[in-house]
Formats: sequence, C-alpha cells, structure tokens
Amino acid sequence: MNKYIYIVFAVIAGIVIFSATGYVIGSYFEQRVNGEKIASLEKVNNIFSYSKLINSIIAFGKISNVSGRTITLTSGTDTLEITMRANAQIYSFTTPTSSGGQLTGTPAQNVVAFEDIKVGDNLNVNMRMLPDGSFEGASAIIFAPTIQISQ
Repeated sequence: MNKYIYIVFAVIAGIVIFSATGYVIGSYFEQRVNGEKIASLEKVNNIFSYSKLINSIIAFGKISNVSGRTITLTSGTDTLEITMRANAQIYSFTTPTSSGGQLTGTPAQNVVAFEDIKVGDNLNVNMRMLPDGSFEGASAIIFAPTIQISQ
C-alpha cells in the first residue's frame, strides 16, 4: 500500500514540476517578444517626441467626443484622443454653397474659437506626440460637410 502512495506522490510531483517548467519557459519567451515590441515602440516614440525633423503629425477624422480641450477623432473603427494646446489655432474652412445646381460664394478659411468645434464635424489636426505617448494638438481645421450638387 505504501508503494502506491509513493507512486501517486511521484506522479503528482512530476506533474507539478512539468507544469512549473512550462510556465517558466512560456513566461520567458513571452517577455522576450513583448520586450522587443516595447523597445520598438519606445524607438518610434523617441523619433516622434524629440526629432527636429518631424515637427508635427496630421490626423483627420470625424469628432466623436469633445471633453474640455480633449478631442476624440474617429475614422472607421479607429479612435484617437488629442488634447489641444491652450493657444491652439482653430480654423473653419467653408465651401461655396449650392443653389439651383450652381455653386455660389468662394472658399474661405476663418479663425474660430475652440468652442466652435462640435461632435460630428470633420477635423484635420496638426499635432505632435509627447514623451508619454499622448498627442498634443497645435492647430486644427474644421471642414464643412461635402456639398451635393443636384443636376
């Protein structure tokens, strides 16, 4: 009977040792892969955050949320939060209007207040990546909806 207890104990100990070894090896390889990804992301972050060659990045999308000075842009399934600087220049680009199948007026770009940015607007943001990986907007252009001309 004691012999069977030792066999059961040895089998359980073998399973525990085998499982622990698998866990350690798996953790090592996962850390190695994630470490390479993190190093790559840090390199990209350093390029965008500190480079004198890359002064800004441009994002375009539809505004899905405005909270304080943070704008959420959406394009398809992608979203991006951008915090606009206090001194960010905001422009509104207006297009000619359609009247009777004819375009009237001329395109114009006007400086507007940050408060003129509304959910649903199309927005082009000139921004930069900060060292923490967040984005800071320096200027933005609000685009009017596309004009449909009926024939």
